[in-house]
Amino acid sequence: MQKPSHPHTHWLISHKLKYLFEEERIGATISSLLRPISAETQRLHNHDLRCDQQIDAIRPETDPWGNQRQCWEIRSRFRHLTLTARTTLELLPHDETNAPGTSPPALCPEMAPSLRENSSLIWAWSSRYLPDTDVAPGAIEALMKGIKRDFAYDPAATAIGKPLEDIFLQCRGACQDFARLACAVLQARGTPTRYVIGYPLPQTRAGHVELHAWFDAWLPDIGWRSYDSVLPEAQRIILARAPRQEDIPVISGSCEGVACRQILTSEIALRALPSGDMPEDIG
Repeated sequence: MQKPSHPHTHWLISHKLKYLFEEERIGATISSLLRPISAETQRLHNHDLRCDQQIDAIRPETDPWGNQRQCWEIRSRFRHLTLTARTTLELLPHDETNAPGTSPPALCPEMAPSLRENSSLIWAWSSRYLPDTDVAPGAIEALMKGIKRDFAYDPAATAIGKPLEDIFLQCRGACQDFARLACAVLQARGTPTRYVIGYPLPQTRAGHVELHAWFDAWLPDIGWRSYDSVLPEAQRIILARAPRQEDIPVISGSCEGVACRQILTSEIALRALPSGDMPEDIG
């Protein structure tokens, strides 16, 4: 069955990242991931990315999973850095249980042996919902219900790169934690999965949102299917996807200068557009 369409299918995405450093920086190399991918569910029409500092070199890079990064080199001194991305994008009608033209890639990274041991608490917990091999759609649905029942949603408890064992033992976290946990237990059973980040659509024509995470699983005779334990009914715009969270940092890099504290803030706003306001497609 085709997924119901949101009342608005054309969107302007404004995503701004701001760095504020305690001490002056004397140069930096920055890699940003702010351009949404082109996918079976969405068509990219226009993307503009700008920096408020003098850029001495810039180059695009495409990672092994098709996500496009922008790499910046700054040689001047600065204490603040702002990246602003503006993207116009169209959502396409699709059947979320099937992605025509795709095939199951090797999206089962090598897992820690302890995760696959019967003595592992994470393995024992996930075995309540999943068989050891040949995972079917119904089992993944049961896993989603188990995550919702066994873990408390608590954004204050989340942190990028937090060990899975800590997420499990604390029984609380946010969307990124639950998506990482689901990917780990499915990949340990040989099910190809990909961790996905993007934007949930606001309920009205415009609104501020937070970066969101969910996951896709590849199922024989079905193809890719999306699962989201936090916002299961939401329509989403895909920013990037890869086997693991650490494969798709929104921003990474290094800077020169004395060690100091820094603050990173993110502002994301979505606004619906009339279809006639969309510019030409970009490659």
